[in-house]
Amino acid sequence: MRAADAPYVKRLAKLFRAPTNASAFRTNFFRVARANLIAIALPLLITPVLTRLFSPDAYGALATFMSIYNVVLAFCTWRFDWTLPNARTNSMAVTLFAAGAGVLTIVCVATAVISVLVVCRMVFEGSSAARLGWPLLLLPVALCGGGLRLMLTGWFVRDGDLTAVGRATISQSAATSLLNLAAGLGHLESTGLIGSTSVSVWVGLGALAHRAWDRLCAGLRRVTWKGLRAGVRTHGRTASWSALTAMLNALGFSAPILVLGHYYSPREVGWYALMYRTLAAPTSVLTSALSQSFWSVAARYGREGRLAELKRLYRLTTLRLSIACVPVAIVCLVAPSVTGLVLGDAWGGAGEVLRAMLPFFIGSIVFSPTNHLVVLDAQALQSAADTTRLILVVASIGLGTLAGASFVTVVFLASLSSLLAHAVLFVIHVKIHARYERS
Repeated sequence: MRAADAPYVKRLAKLFRAPTNASAFRTNFFRVARANLIAIALPLLITPVLTRLFSPDAYGALATFMSIYNVVLAFCTWRFDWTLPNARTNSMAVTLFAAGAGVLTIVCVATAVISVLVVCRMVFEGSSAARLGWPLLLLPVALCGGGLRLMLTGWFVRDGDLTAVGRATISQSAATSLLNLAAGLGHLESTGLIGSTSVSVWVGLGALAHRAWDRLCAGLRRVTWKGLRAGVRTHGRTASWSALTAMLNALGFSAPILVLGHYYSPREVGWYALMYRTLAAPTSVLTSALSQSFWSVAARYGREGRLAELKRLYRLTTLRLSIACVPVAIVCLVAPSVTGLVLGDAWGGAGEVLRAMLPFFIGSIVFSPTNHLVVLDAQALQSAADTTRLILVVASIGLGTLAGASFVTVVFLASLSSLLAHAVLFVIHVKIHARYERS
């Protein structure tokens, strides 16, 4: 190696290791980013195999299941997992964990009852139920595992230690990939995809629970009804606004699939679902790591009143994320020419769908990861922004369908609406930061 090349090699090496003397934000970011990079590698590598084992219709059914799952998951802990990192004492953090687990139990029992009633009605009426059917019974199983993982993630975010979160991400991804392959070879179609996803959630949960078990159980044994009521009174308002915000946010992602599934064929919805999953996986290396790391630091800055530093970090990070969108845009633009070759003939039209989703990915990458209105106690404004996005997206799909637009055109209109709503969220953050500066 030439001496002149040494600086470039050192810079490249720094991208793949956490700096030894870096800030907590950078250290956590690198930890989670490395874990996410490993977690997406296997699913992306086997995607061309899976698209030849499963039909687009099967992915459409999975998308419908996951849309319902994500909406219910958004409020199944009443978002006490979001308020947990803001707890000033360990005892209050454990109390909030117990409160979230209690709400989760109620939601899972209710979901189980509803799922059984829906499936029984399908059987009684002789409905085909090809889109979901019996796999709907797995919904409460997946919700229980997913809700507990949310609470444990909040626990580790509060500690500022995201190593366990990264390991859980890797474990869940590996389990999903292996189970998907087994289900595909067994010709299980939508049942296999949904079952694999539901089981793998528990694999990720186990990786988190293993590390927190002793400390968490010791704290939960000291939780009293009096302390639980006090914790709910103190943080209940924040948690309620957060639950509404999370549900609206989840609807913003899930509503397009549910509405598109009503107007268009399972095949086209399957295209949409797989393209979202394929591009969201690599971009999540950046957004998920950044979101969890930023959240951890923002919560600490909020507790310590260091809002000027929080403002600078927010704007600088948003600028860097804007630059990071360039490779995503290139992938979306070239997708139509390579999708059929890589994924198989049945997926030839999926590339056009991915290109139409470009505005959505830009909004999700640039504005979503650094959202910290919960730290600024501005959940009402967050709810307003999420409601605006939901209305714009659903209205775009509805109007496009009424006008007789093609599936690709409708997807583009919905994506553009999502981008505009995310821009509104950025403006809200800027206004609140300015208000704190004047006070």
